[in-house]
Amino acid sequence: MGSGNSSYQDVNAFKKYNEAYEFPKIREGKREEKSPEQTVSPLIDPSANKYDYLLVFTKLRKDKLITVDPKTGIKTVKDPELGGIVEDEEGAADGGLSAAICGCCDSMPTIGEGIPDDRRVYWSQVPFTDPEAINASEKWWRAIPGEKDAKDRGVEELRQAWMDHFKTDTVDPDENCSYGHFLEITRDLIVGTLIKKSGLQLKLTSRKTVDEDGNKIERVYCRIRAPVSLLEKKADELNYRLQFRPEVDPGPDFWQVQKPGIQDEEEKFVEIKNEEKLLATKAGAAEHLEQMYKNGYIHASEVHIFEDEATPKHWSRRIHTLERIADKIPSCNRWNAYADFSTRPTERHLYNEYASVRGTTIFMPKDRLYLTRQILENIFDFAVLQRVEVIDSMFPLHDSNYGEALTTSSFLKTWIYPYMGDRDKIGAPYLSHPANDNGSYCPWPMLPWAQPLSEIREYFGESVAMYFAWLGFYGYYLLIPAIVGSGMQLLYYYGIITQYDSSGIKYYMVLFSIFMVVWANYYNMQWTTEEKICALAWGTNGFEDAEGNRPQFHGDTSEAWWLCCFGEPEQPRRLSQVTNQWETYYPPHKRSMKTMLNMVAVSMMIIGLIIVISINQTIEHVLVDDMDLWWGLYVMHVEASLQIIVLGKLYKAWVEEANEWENHQTDSKFEDAKILKTFLFSSVNNYGAVMYQAYVSRYVFGCTSGDDDYEDCLTPLKSLLIMIFIIRAINVIQGVIEPAYTQANKIIEVQKANGALRPDDNVKIQLGIVADSADSSKCELMCKDGTGEFINIDGLPLGVLFMQPDNTESFSTDFKESDPKNPHIAVLMCKYRSFGNNEFQATILDVVKPPSKKLAIFTQDALATAIDNANELTKEAMLNDMERYEMEYYLEPYEGLFDEYAEIVLQMGYVVMFSLAWNMIPAVALAEILLQIRGDAYQFCNIKRRADPVPCEDVGYWSTLISYVPLCGVLSNTAIICFTTNALDGWGAESKLFTWLIMEHAMLCIVNSGLFNPEEPEWIGQVEKRNAYVVDKYKNVKIDDDEGLGGGAAGNLDADDMNLTAAANELMPANAEKVEYLKEQLRLTDNKIGDLRRQLKKAMSGELWNEVTGVSESTMVPGLALGMLNVTILSLSGVGTERKPMKADQTRIIVALRVNPQMSAEERAAPKGYEGPPGPAPVVSRKGTEKTKNNKKLIEINQEIQLAPIKTIKAEIVFDIVDERSRKKRASAVLPLKELGSQVSVDKSLKVNPKKGDEESAHGTLHVRAHFQYSKVKPIKERMYKVFEMKRHLEKDITNIMIGRDMEYESEWQFPR
Repeated sequence: MGSGNSSYQDVNAFKKYNEAYEFPKIREGKREEKSPEQTVSPLIDPSANKYDYLLVFTKLRKDKLITVDPKTGIKTVKDPELGGIVEDEEGAADGGLSAAICGCCDSMPTIGEGIPDDRRVYWSQVPFTDPEAINASEKWWRAIPGEKDAKDRGVEELRQAWMDHFKTDTVDPDENCSYGHFLEITRDLIVGTLIKKSGLQLKLTSRKTVDEDGNKIERVYCRIRAPVSLLEKKADELNYRLQFRPEVDPGPDFWQVQKPGIQDEEEKFVEIKNEEKLLATKAGAAEHLEQMYKNGYIHASEVHIFEDEATPKHWSRRIHTLERIADKIPSCNRWNAYADFSTRPTERHLYNEYASVRGTTIFMPKDRLYLTRQILENIFDFAVLQRVEVIDSMFPLHDSNYGEALTTSSFLKTWIYPYMGDRDKIGAPYLSHPANDNGSYCPWPMLPWAQPLSEIREYFGESVAMYFAWLGFYGYYLLIPAIVGSGMQLLYYYGIITQYDSSGIKYYMVLFSIFMVVWANYYNMQWTTEEKICALAWGTNGFEDAEGNRPQFHGDTSEAWWLCCFGEPEQPRRLSQVTNQWETYYPPHKRSMKTMLNMVAVSMMIIGLIIVISINQTIEHVLVDDMDLWWGLYVMHVEASLQIIVLGKLYKAWVEEANEWENHQTDSKFEDAKILKTFLFSSVNNYGAVMYQAYVSRYVFGCTSGDDDYEDCLTPLKSLLIMIFIIRAINVIQGVIEPAYTQANKIIEVQKANGALRPDDNVKIQLGIVADSADSSKCELMCKDGTGEFINIDGLPLGVLFMQPDNTESFSTDFKESDPKNPHIAVLMCKYRSFGNNEFQATILDVVKPPSKKLAIFTQDALATAIDNANELTKEAMLNDMERYEMEYYLEPYEGLFDEYAEIVLQMGYVVMFSLAWNMIPAVALAEILLQIRGDAYQFCNIKRRADPVPCEDVGYWSTLISYVPLCGVLSNTAIICFTTNALDGWGAESKLFTWLIMEHAMLCIVNSGLFNPEEPEWIGQVEKRNAYVVDKYKNVKIDDDEGLGGGAAGNLDADDMNLTAAANELMPANAEKVEYLKEQLRLTDNKIGDLRRQLKKAMSGELWNEVTGVSESTMVPGLALGMLNVTILSLSGVGTERKPMKADQTRIIVALRVNPQMSAEERAAPKGYEGPPGPAPVVSRKGTEKTKNNKKLIEINQEIQLAPIKTIKAEIVFDIVDERSRKKRASAVLPLKELGSQVSVDKSLKVNPKKGDEESAHGTLHVRAHFQYSKVKPIKERMYKVFEMKRHLEKDITNIMIGRDMEYESEWQFPR
């Protein structure tokens, strides 16, 4: 069952592949013809205007900015809308300030409507008297990603935006404004920063609406998308993995195609190998690529021979790959290799492409969303902004896929209701099942478990897809326990076997217990294998997400008074010992103390829960045994089942706050702590009543064995389990139906609050009515035109069809005398319908003879307005016409998968631990899982906002929890046999305990013996190794003699298509020795290249080269320059004059970095590539000492100084020589960093220039030793270029010798004598 299918085709598939394969000569002939015209994909929509993310701001009511001078007490009111200032001195008459404000209210323009918010926002100094006050600079500091420099720059930008908004020159610490003003400032700053820094494309729309509470509010919707070039740049920066085209490596079968009619094993595969090994000259390769471009097989960007392609093997390999892509070679690989994306043009052709309404792209929808989010998170931490209520929300849009082949609508038939879809598109129960292959069909019996997992991953990302893969896999594996358990229940029902007699332990109960725990262990190991297959198929194996701080993580602050044991708060930020940057800091001992207090609270809750369970069991005993109420058992079991649900929800709310209180730094630590607390309580909450009923109740209250109601303690236990699963099923159904109903009503209520009509809503309209001249049972409806004349509405372009009133005959006598020139007035109640044609179904409420003081016939304009309110022109409120992105705002926020995982893990505990008591548990659990799959699918597609795609390679800590379930099953099942059933009636407690120990030890031995443990399929390792080889070969350009194609070499072909093996046989002995020597050097060179590649890969994992600055930056801390300068100031000589000598003990040297002042105007205008100064603050040396060397006096300092980080190589080091006594600069020396570009330590003697105005001083000399390190990658690349050059020379001279030509580089080789 599952995970055992090979990744490659079977024998029959290989034969089919061999028959369909076209040999190189045939393909070459077809390729010489022009490619058939490529028709535009039906998906492509040139007018598509798609956006991927929605950022929502809410406007609040704004008031004035108020500041108070602490010295004078003068209050200052500033209004940004007016630019005016009103002052009120402290102690003035009451109402002075308010009068001043009110005095200008008459002329004050309307600022805008919004939800009132009384909170005040202070710049940095928050008064203790205002508990709701907000610290603007602190909130903003937390919302800026990166280290202290970047955060400080962000706060400075907010300060400038604050001053611009309020038209002030400074910002005082206690300056404050309304929360509405603060939101406007931050909104403008966020949008402006995204436009300026990110390269993203934004579109803003403002909507005024009325919320459910009747408040008039205005929201600003900012739609965001990233251009493809920006996505590619980000993918390259993150080393984001993308999948290779299938033609890059069609699989082992491709390289093993047998040429018909050939019996010799060595000759069977020679043609395909020779095709791959055929080398082309540079000119021939360029000509071939140009021809392929002319014939329409490759892009213009692929025509060139690139600089990175150093040898014929490099460009020939790319040409052969492009030929396979052009020929559309069939692939026998199920899962192609993944590699880190690079924007290098030599690799662009390797990556798979996908059709989209935006055009062909290398990114799946989940890739596009993930990369866009990463770009956004580099600018702002939007989770923090949402947490502190600066933004309303930000989430990916379902609308970004509207019009694509893959949408929430397409999931309706392939995922939510798979019976409605095509069987080749609905997927399979698990990813490794063959039905997931293209063109394969899902067998009918597997339809209940079928899920399109690849499409789910493509749309939602790996995290969501992994959850559904796990859910479906677990549900599919429940099938066998469900069948076995149902069979056992039938045997009990027909009396073939029994659970209740006291004749000893029944073998079938022991076997069933062993089966359940062995099944749980087998399932767990099979899922581990399937998990690896998912990671392999999705390219996430080995994925590690670098975690940053949680948005809720904060520095040390004052705690509540009752936490005085924590001590005084430390600094909320400190200097990191690792990065030497300021970071948010919270003391670990405080977190440990809080965790301990929370665990004490959890323990107390568990004790209280056990007491509640005991009381419930006592009440049950009184009702059933003492009062003889048969219904008491069922009432208490319903109560126990509901208690599990209710207490679980209450505990969930508490554990969120308790876990938040602990202030964990990363999401993974927060999640682990939450899982621990949740499962400690949930295990007792879910299993406590069941265990009490099973193991305790018998010995406290006894069991009524032989009674008509039930025979032993197993029956009430079974009743309790049945009730628990009934309540669970109701809860699952409610979890889908209630949100769906609430969601639909939410949008309808918002629409109605905005005056819009929905289908089936009613509107009153007053029209003229006259009898139909052709049919007296019908009427004609009329309105007034612009001149006051009455006209029939049937001929008007209203966009709505007025149906004949359904009660015309009832009022026919009232208007039979009406005249078309003076019609009677009909009051109509019209019901709006939008099915097919828009129409009004009318009912006559009253007919009045004109004239009337209360009623008037609608004019044509008034009628059109009424129709507009009911139809398409009220776009801001109507569901049918509301923008799709706006509708998504009203969907439920996606809050992760914690609760879903927790519920299923707890359910598995019931299945393994208590199926012996009620054998139908696996079957009922299976039904619940099938319902859960479709219910969750419906929620993800229709109820919840789209989830942010998150790469992952497994289900994380949940697998660890599942691994303990078999152990719990062993303990529970053996205890049920020994203590719950009547099997050991008459035995003493010690005998029962001893028997239980023997049984559980024996069962544990069986489970852990390994007899039932499946081995991981060998093909998984083979696919991993082959994919790694393919990446090395085509992306990392690893050159092997045999190219890994299998078998021996098929002969070497040079650029002229000559067989060098035959030529080598005719070489003279001396030349043969030279060839062997050069080949040995070539092998050593290849080894060097391999070593350098490994070094390069390691170096590139930690740094990213910045072309603008010429200095690498850290990949772990974006924007952190890695330039580091070590300068040793050795000595100084020849400075000063006899009149103004430089004394050694009064001489210091200040070392600083500055931008080269000699830069041209063009260089100055070019982007710097960094912000702030080029380096750190200046460093002052120690005082010198006087020395004599070679009869010359000099000042010796001999001090090493380190400067970091240095952000650009275009700067220069300035050595200012200072006289400490006079505190004046006497002279200076300069050393450009470019002179240290070799990254080795060098000694420099620098010319010392005296200060201007001090011409008497001589030009002295400053002796320094300097080492500037700015990149680990660059020197490795330079060495690689030299080694590649040497390799080209070796290959060229080997070919020259073998074809009888003179060597071109003989002077470079040291041939043995």
